[in-house]
Amino acid sequence: KVIDPMSTPEGWRLPYARRIRAATGVPVIAVGQIRWPETAERAVRDGDTDLVALGRPLLADAEWARKAREGRSKDIRPCTSCNYCVTMGSGEDGRIGCAENPRTGRELQALPHAAEGGRVVIVGGGPGGMAAALLAQQAGFDTELLEARDTLGGGLVASAAPPHKDKLQWYQNYLERQLAASAVTVRTGTRAETGPLAGRHPRLVVLAHGGVTNRLPIEGLDAPLVLDAYDLLMGGAAPSLPPPGDALPLLVYGGGETGCETAEYLAERGHHVVLVTRSPARQLARAAEGIYRSVLLQRLRANPLVSLRAETQLMRIGEDGHVDLQPAEGPAEQVRVSRVLIAQ
Repeated sequence: KVIDPMSTPEGWRLPYARRIRAATGVPVIAVGQIRWPETAERAVRDGDTDLVALGRPLLADAEWARKAREGRSKDIRPCTSCNYCVTMGSGEDGRIGCAENPRTGRELQALPHAAEGGRVVIVGGGPGGMAAALLAQQAGFDTELLEARDTLGGGLVASAAPPHKDKLQWYQNYLERQLAASAVTVRTGTRAETGPLAGRHPRLVVLAHGGVTNRLPIEGLDAPLVLDAYDLLMGGAAPSLPPPGDALPLLVYGGGETGCETAEYLAERGHHVVLVTRSPARQLARAAEGIYRSVLLQRLRANPLVSLRAETQLMRIGEDGHVDLQPAEGPAEQVRVSRVLIAQ
């Protein structure tokens, strides 16, 4: 079997279905990242196929067909081809799941019902918090969602920013539409503090605010040229970058999924990037989903604007842009860069 990565365009197999249909003269059922009713309808209308088969989209939304029939495409919970279902299904228990639909694989587990009402406060307006708020409201709770930033989305915004991951914006848009149509009270620009939370007398508080980055022991980490890679992907640090094509490269420190995606994000915008990681090259983006990881690393290795320095530690950052690198083997090196982006 072939499982498409997220980067594959929607409906990419339809030209093959059309050729098979023309050559055989028999009814053809098409598959291949058909995610929206409009794509399926167009494929049948234009003669690409006779029928359309859905796999992963039905895990994201079992009511896909009914919503399509009723003309409610915007109410369909989208499949983003993230392949969480594939990865989770390969575990020891074999249970299926969906990153976009928390009820997938748990359909027989009844939601708790707020027979006597009660308030639920969700802290954090990322995808987890947004989905939790919708579930709590569906269960009958008076639900309030607090988000410190001025906009919702949280880590979903950063996840959708790198190249070839724009399908994740489908999910963010869906969650925002559902919240807007629900009875959930959404308060952005609001930090959750113990006193005000207790004053709301909630029956339940759900913490969905993400994690905190540990500060790395690097000399010069507070230099003006140092930026946070996560902030960049969230859209906050982009104005601090030099213009593309600057003579000095940008240094990204960290070879995890965020570091690799940040390197590709910058290279797509015309920047030369030095990707520095303490790990061996074979461990780049090691926590990423396997199918996505394979194509991500293929693109990075083929990108002439990205150079890799594996098994190398960043020791010092000078305000003049000179940084000290210490390879696992060999003498220390000094290179000059225009910015350092920390992706740890």
